[in-house]
Amino acid sequence: MDGRTIRGKTAVFLIISVFLAMFVFLFGTDYAVVGVNVAVAALIMLSRDLSVRPFSNLGSIMTFMVMMGVGAHLANIDPYLGLVVNFVVVFLIVFLSMQDLKSPMHFPMLLFYATMVTMPVTVDELPDRILVLAVSSIFIVGLNVIMNRGSRSRTSHLGIVAMCDEIDSCID
Repeated sequence: MDGRTIRGKTAVFLIISVFLAMFVFLFGTDYAVVGVNVAVAALIMLSRDLSVRPFSNLGSIMTFMVMMGVGAHLANIDPYLGLVVNFVVVFLIVFLSMQDLKSPMHFPMLLFYATMVTMPVTVDELPDRILVLAVSSIFIVGLNVIMNRGSRSRTSHLGIVAMCDEIDSCID
């Protein structure tokens, strides 16, 4: 490994460490396992470039997170309701996150959902859980944007957009 790779990996480690410390400080030790799952999800999702459309990706991941939090809460209310809710949530996670088989995003989402189901919350704690999930999705996309800001796929995307604009102007 060269010096640039070591600096990059050290920077990611420090960012994750600071995030986990802040996460536990803000939300308490009850959410430490959730913070670790967020870090794992963020690291796995670094293989995908979410920086091309960051607000769209943030909305999608935040929707996934809130769906998982509410689904896990509903699944813990009644076993029969839980059977249906777990099936629907797991199906949606896998179906909606497997458009690219080279780097499937269903694994970190399923891991996150399994954690949510095993850590039930009351109705009074549900708003806190949703807040934690919103902050988690902001961190995941934010880290991805920071780490992938100069990636080839982003410049390739901009190049394709420029080519399409040029073709459109030639047609006109």
